[in-house]
Amino acid sequence: MTITGGACAASAPSNPRLTDFGGSFTGVIRGQGWSGNLTAQLSQTGPDGQGFFHVSGTFTVTGSPCFASGSITSSSIAGEMNQVTVAMDSGQLEGSGIGFILSFTPAGPTNGIDFTFTVHGGSCDGQSVTAGVMKPS
Repeated sequence: MTITGGACAASAPSNPRLTDFGGSFTGVIRGQGWSGNLTAQLSQTGPDGQGFFHVSGTFTVTGSPCFASGSITSSSIAGEMNQVTVAMDSGQLEGSGIGFILSFTPAGPTNGIDFTFTVHGGSCDGQSVTAGVMKPS
């Protein structure tokens, strides 16, 4: 990643945090007493006029007693300050504290996302749900 424009033009940060979170991600989703597999098809836009990036896309879940699919209905991402809402087929997930991860593997950098959600509605209403997905190398 190289910065363009401004006083830092042509420099590259030593620990980059802004990466492209578009594409297919796979991982695990966990609730209270259960776990399943999660696939996310995501795209990223921004920054907007206020400096926020936005992620949109769909989730597909297998092995969960709560839900099987959903779509991101809103998101605002600025550094460590993040909020994501996902409308699932049974309830809604509201995220608080999303961490974006850039891991360096032998095959090169890999993007990942850790989600922390609260379920509103559906059979798992009130549960705390965590999910971690990585973009395959």
